[in-house]
Amino acid sequence: TSAAVTINPGAATKLQVLLPGETAAPGSVSGKTGTPTAVTAGSAVSVTVNAVDANWNLVTSATPTVAITSSDTNATLPANAALVAGTRSFSVTLKTAGSRTVTATYVSGSPSVTAGTSAAVTVNAGAATKLQVLLPGETAAPGSVSGKTGTPTTVTAGSAVTVTVNAVDANW
Repeated sequence: TSAAVTINPGAATKLQVLLPGETAAPGSVSGKTGTPTAVTAGSAVSVTVNAVDANWNLVTSATPTVAITSSDTNATLPANAALVAGTRSFSVTLKTAGSRTVTATYVSGSPSVTAGTSAAVTVNAGAATKLQVLLPGETAAPGSVSGKTGTPTTVTAGSAVTVTVNAVDANW
């Protein structure tokens, strides 16, 4: 058996995005273990962003400023912020049900690193809280402010009109 050898991380090359249910696993193929825990639309999720080397080792000297985006175009996202000692937790609120991802992108600072995207997380609709009425010409837009897009089409008095009524959660 050899004496203990200190192994230092390499230079930061990329950003790692971890969702609840995932844990960093330096040196592994994917850099993490676990599966993202499903979330309810409208609930805040703590997302951890790490600056890592090519082998997924945390690089504590890296302090780049990053921006957070999501495949959920209706998500509430945090302001850009610098990593501290190579890591930072961000609060993200996903609002649209379905399979969604979160991406961390380099904005400025040192060093310049490649963007990282999370594994897909399932966003489930919350409990039904209201009814949504859609007229011809309108389309449901879950997660948006109004819950729908489009403008009702003009109809002639006495004509039949098909109206759609949906039971929806607080995020449509």
